[in-house]
Parts: sequence; C-alpha cells; structure tokens
Amino acid sequence: MPVMYNLTEGALERIMQGTDVEKPVLQILGYKQLPKKTINIKYSVATDRYRLIVSDGQRLSSFTMLSTQLNNLITDDILNEYAICRILNYHLASVNNGGKEKRVMLILGIEVLVSGSEVGYKIGNPIDTDIKSDAEPTSTSTAASSLFPTNGAAEEGAIYRVYASNAKETVSRFFMQTIIITIIITIIITIICKNIYDDYYVQSASL
Repeated sequence: MPVMYNLTEGALERIMQGTDVEKPVLQILGYKQLPKKTINIKYSVATDRYRLIVSDGQRLSSFTMLSTQLNNLITDDILNEYAICRILNYHLASVNNGGKEKRVMLILGIEVLVSGSEVGYKIGNPIDTDIKSDAEPTSTSTAASSLFPTNGAAEEGAIYRVYASNAKETVSRFFMQTIIITIIITIIITIICKNIYDDYYVQSASL
C-alpha cells in the first residue's frame, strides 16, 4: 500500500484567484526548460528558466515559474518529478494570454519535503486549472493535450519583466553603492590633502 501524503487541496484555485495561501504543500508533476532569454541587455545576462507543473491533488497548473536563483534544485535533481514541496514564498502576476487574463505564479522560495524518487506516483486525480478572473490585474506576494500551451509567450513575457525589474534594481543598487564609496574616498582624500597642506604651512611659517 503506497504511503499517503497530504497536499494543500484547493490551494492552486485560491492562489490563481488572488487569495493569499500561506506555505501550501504541492506536488511537482514535471517541468520544462524554456529558451534562454537575456534579462539585462546592457550586460547580456542570460539564464535558464524553468516552467513547472504543480498539483494540489485536486487541480494542476502549468502557469508556474521557478525563480532562476533556484535553478540548482532542478540541475541537482532535488526538485524532480513527483516531489512534494512546501512553497515558502511566491509572487503572483496577472498577464494577458491569448486575450484571456491568466495568473502566473513565480516561486521564490521552496522546500522539498519528499523526493520524487521516494514518492513515485501522482497524488490524486488533478485537473488543469483554468480560473477566469474578472478582477483587475493584481500582484501579490507571500513571507491536457499539452500541459505547456503553445501560446505561452504572454506569461513568459511577464516573468521576463519580473526578472528584468530585479536585474535593474540590482544594477541600481550597485551604482548607488559605487557613488557612496566614491564620495567617501573623495572625503578621505580631501582630509589627507588638507592635513598635508596644514603641515606644510606650519613648517613654512616656522621657517
């Protein structure tokens, strides 16, 4: 008899409707590596991106992206098929997909509770979630013949904008730190030069 694992049933429907669900437990049913895309044109930073199929036991969603900072979980075979995970932090964005509003979940923090190799099967009989929302586009955060639709450029573009925004903030912080350091160095040099001048003036006056 297979071991029974408890997922947070109904979590995906609530999340995709814009409801904040704290640390839901989901199952990974697969992933797809997307083409590399430059997220910082100036510095030509390109990275792998992974789109996940996640399930709460009742519904599944392929409108889920893994933050690039967590790519090692895929490459190291930690986040694998059938793995059971706790979502520690996520970002939800509304995008237009083929004229319909879709919400894409970007996973920012995740804890693998049980490896997929240990679980070995799909929990429940989840159906693809296709939640229609009449609400205005929102953005929230928390502390199928083809599970990957061919018209997925819209949500990928939204995730690209999230990555680009993060890269822009990183570059801005870098330049701000550089400016602060430059100012500090300038002040130190000014003080040193003043001290040298004062010493020279005193010595000249004594002569």
